[in-house]
Amino acid sequence: MKIFYGFGMQNGINMVHYICMLETYSKFEVSDMSVMRFLSLRELRSGTTKINEILSDDGKIVVTDNGKPAAFMIAVDETTFEETLNDLRQIRGLRTMRELQRQAKENGLSDMTLDDINAEIALARKEHQEKIANSGVN
Repeated sequence: MKIFYGFGMQNGINMVHYICMLETYSKFEVSDMSVMRFLSLRELRSGTTKINEILSDDGKIVVTDNGKPAAFMIAVDETTFEETLNDLRQIRGLRTMRELQRQAKENGLSDMTLDDINAEIALARKEHQEKIANSGVN
């Protein structure tokens, strides 16, 4: 995921800040479509006026590429920027954890006990030490 921070002028005076998270999604579900505004990449390139209007009104935008979600933008300001960025980092961490759990389940590793895990670690360490000893590297 790439995170971009930017800002734009609204009515030539107020600064509207936003964070844009770019990521490719294989499937897309929004539980309440009425609260999400969609903007195509083409519309995004045409200028910031529409972006600023939507962010000021709704606080969030889904950017689409060929009809598929490509980015999610949310409004922030100087006082909420760091907190929002921290929230996004936590979301990335949760998503990573879910993906690791999915992979563990797929590979039959999700039911391992702590003793099983410790045995795997001990075996890996032993194999590593043997490899170092056989290569003559200290």
